Amino acid sequence: MKKWIILLVVLLLGMIALFSLQKDEQDLGDNYYYLPLYEAIDVGLPDGAIVYKSTQKYSFDEVKIKGDVVSIDCNEKFIIVIRKPKEVKYEEIYTKSSLGTDSLEYFIVVKKSDLVKGPFSKQKYLGKRKELGVSKDLKLDFEE
Repeated sequence: MKKWIILLVVLLLGMIALFSLQKDEQDLGDNYYYLPLYEAIDVGLPDGAIVYKSTQKYSFDEVKIKGDVVSIDCNEKFIIVIRKPKEVKYEEIYTKSSLGTDSLEYFIVVKKSDLVKGPFSKQKYLGKRKELGVSKDLKLDFEE
């Protein structure tokens, strides 16, 4: 019986540690942040998930990308983002077979110059990505 109680306590502590490591707001570095949809709704932002720049958490004066962000990645130089246009249904995003590459908008944020490039079609995004020298290590969902 003691073994089961110890095992249960260890599992519960592991789950608590796992959930405490999750962030509601993702720090993208250099004062850039990603606020996911559920958190944006909680703070009263009607346009959905956002990527913003601020010296203070939850200060949304410099929203760089707003809308339904479905994938994001970053490194020390760039932030890459896929956003779902308003006219695409939410369910279509998670069904690759029904999701055409023309259905999504792609962005590149150049951190050093604080420039947002996009929205791009997938083809133009890939060309701009190569032109800017975005690392191949940065990957987005729905990129092949």
